[in-house]
Amino acid sequence: MVKRVLRGPAARMKAVHNLRWKVTSREALFTQVYETSGWDSEESGSGTGSELRATVDIRERLPEILTRLGVTSMLDAPCGDLNWMRHIELPVQKYHGVDIVASVIEKNRQEYGDEQREFAVRDLTKDKLPNVDLVLCRDCLVHVSFQDAADILANFRATGAEWLVINDYPNVERNHNQFTGRNWRQLNMLLPPFNFPEPIEHFPDGGEVDPNRLGLWRLQDLPAVQRSGL
Repeated sequence: MVKRVLRGPAARMKAVHNLRWKVTSREALFTQVYETSGWDSEESGSGTGSELRATVDIRERLPEILTRLGVTSMLDAPCGDLNWMRHIELPVQKYHGVDIVASVIEKNRQEYGDEQREFAVRDLTKDKLPNVDLVLCRDCLVHVSFQDAADILANFRATGAEWLVINDYPNVERNHNQFTGRNWRQLNMLLPPFNFPEPIEHFPDGGEVDPNRLGLWRLQDLPAVQRSGL
């Protein structure tokens, strides 16, 4: 029997991507980033995008959106160190914050955990996530490969959530793949491999640190990422 040889840059990257997680783990990778201040912020271990100066718009708009949509439960994935989220009075019965870095989650539990706020260690690509009304995914897919992004979005869909709020860079003309890790790039969610429709609504995000927009979509109506193109 002759085995088919993978050809082309996309196929080679997919093979290397799969091999990478056999010798390391996403948890180890992102834990190292936190422990070494790899995202270059003195204010937040989650990076400059989580600083208060970069979150003015979302801190104002998120409570209004949750109230208007009648959201009673939300998933913040990944939640990071709660540098900005802790300043918001969320109009929900249940907030679920998940992150792959165990030390971050443990600190969040000790400092911010209560009847409303729950925290858990989760790998967004494969671990079961709670059933919620809305998923907030901010500054996440920009750090991961197309393969991991596809798994994350599929996992979000499995929560049964109606709504997804996620970053979008509409000025990007072509999305580029990369290995999951410290580095990041901008992504236009309307372009392949995501092919989202125009968001139902959107608002500015990132301030002067990283100008982009956060879009609102109906999660269950979004197309699945075409894995054949990864």
